[in-house]
Amino acid sequence: MTFKEVLTIGGRRTIGLALLDSVDNALFAFFAPEIRDSLRLGSTAIAVIGALAGVMVSLGAVPLGAWGDRYRRTRIAGLCTLAWGFATLALGAVQSLWQVVVVRIVAGVGKAKEGPVQGSILTDAYPPAGR
Repeated sequence: MTFKEVLTIGGRRTIGLALLDSVDNALFAFFAPEIRDSLRLGSTAIAVIGALAGVMVSLGAVPLGAWGDRYRRTRIAGLCTLAWGFATLALGAVQSLWQVVVVRIVAGVGKAKEGPVQGSILTDAYPPAGR
């Protein structure tokens, strides 16, 4: 199976998903100075908040993987993507430290689907010859 055939089967969508998933971290890193200044936070607080999504990805991956084995993975992936999208959008409207923390937790849980749920969906989408 050629690379072009693999992309035709579903690769363009997967590349798009990978780009969208990386937007969250990029946006937070890009706007961190403005968030820090507008909420009057220290650099340490911003660094901890920035890492919070990564911690939540690690903590959320195990239960999402277990749910993905029991329930419909596309539904779980869709709900997680909606949660992540809401959190990314809500980051622009935060007014306090606790709101930033909640938004980053929700973003992390939304991104936690990448490994266990999204990975298995991708495996199912491609024929063995294209993996």
